[in-house]
Amino acid sequence: MGSSFLVFWLSQTVSVLGSGMTKFAIGILLYQKTGQVSALALSILFGYLPSLFVGPFAGVIVDRYNRRLILLITGFAQAVIGVALLAAVTQAALPTVTIFALLALQSAVGTFQPLTELASVGQMVPKEALARANSLLSMNEDISQVFAPILGGFLVAAVGIQTVLLFDVFSFLVACAALLFIRIPNHERAEVLRSPGLSLAGYMADFRQSLGYLRSQPKLLQLLLIMALLNFSFTITLPLVSPLVLERTGNDTVALGLVTACSGIGAILGGVLVIALLKRKLSIRQVFLLNGFEAVLVQISFGLARVPVLWGAFRFLPGLTSPFANASYQVFWQTAVPQALQGRVFAVRRMLAVSLTPLALVLSGVLSDLITDFLVGQGVNASEARLQSFQSMLVGFGVLSVVLSLAFAWGPTFSQLHVDDKLDSPAHPTHGF
Repeated sequence: MGSSFLVFWLSQTVSVLGSGMTKFAIGILLYQKTGQVSALALSILFGYLPSLFVGPFAGVIVDRYNRRLILLITGFAQAVIGVALLAAVTQAALPTVTIFALLALQSAVGTFQPLTELASVGQMVPKEALARANSLLSMNEDISQVFAPILGGFLVAAVGIQTVLLFDVFSFLVACAALLFIRIPNHERAEVLRSPGLSLAGYMADFRQSLGYLRSQPKLLQLLLIMALLNFSFTITLPLVSPLVLERTGNDTVALGLVTACSGIGAILGGVLVIALLKRKLSIRQVFLLNGFEAVLVQISFGLARVPVLWGAFRFLPGLTSPFANASYQVFWQTAVPQALQGRVFAVRRMLAVSLTPLALVLSGVLSDLITDFLVGQGVNASEARLQSFQSMLVGFGVLSVVLSLAFAWGPTFSQLHVDDKLDSPAHPTHGF
């Protein structure tokens, strides 16, 4: 795959690790401060919401300009925001609104990183190495899932959240320094992208071009809408995982870190297996079936379990299988979408895939708090009421995730579709929507 790509991957891994530690530590801080899932859910919401609005414009920029320079500028900006977040947290009175605002700003700037990575990998490695390269990029998040909660939980307990935030700032600077020594080849651009200037009309034309391409590919558009529904069913239980473990273990942040890390350990091993074993990509049906398998473990079984060993197991096994689905899904899109359009189309893909995420996060906190308040009103003590609300939501929405996955797996549109299959219309840029 080449030394440039490996340096690129390692540098971005460091950056993702720092970001993961910050998110983990901020979540613990907010939940311990307020005792409510709503505060934790809002912190996750502000980490998602800006990307919905910035993503389409970020995709246009990724297609218009030098992608290495984009990563350098946004990486440095992330470091500056990290310093501001550190200053906010170290104040005696916790300014929650300020933290939410900085998380939102960090999310907006951070939107460029995954889009630029996905659009650049096709320039840096040959087509036959795409699956392995995508697996390595996917392992960035997996490595973060292993070490971010372990390191974050330990550092928060031992020396405080400030050290975690300092590492985050350092990680962005390391990634920027590494980018000075690698080369990302220039990508081919459509004629409309060669015109100079930063006019809104030009950006809107580029954005409409990506929408027009998706309209010309109905199967891709249908797949996006389906993934949005599945993401909703998974995301609504996301803020409940950490509170459940903290309530069961008496606010043991180290135990929470170890349980959370099990998912990343499984995903790293799964990524290695993908690189070594995956020869033929999965069908979309198989991707949906793996989603259903993950829901059984990470939502239903996790919600019913009561000890850290089982929680760890139910995080590890889905992590082991997810790289097979993720690698095939990414290659499917990278094969279907022309290189000159990938930044914009991937931005729209991400925007649509997580379009229901804000609703899911808001409902997660609201429903959990409502169930808890109802149970307390029935005479249940507050801690047990919170646990029962977490468990009921994890199991209920886990069942919904399984039903949706099975229904789509055996639907007529995607049941036998592979990454190399020809889609409904030619894969070329299309203007308008």
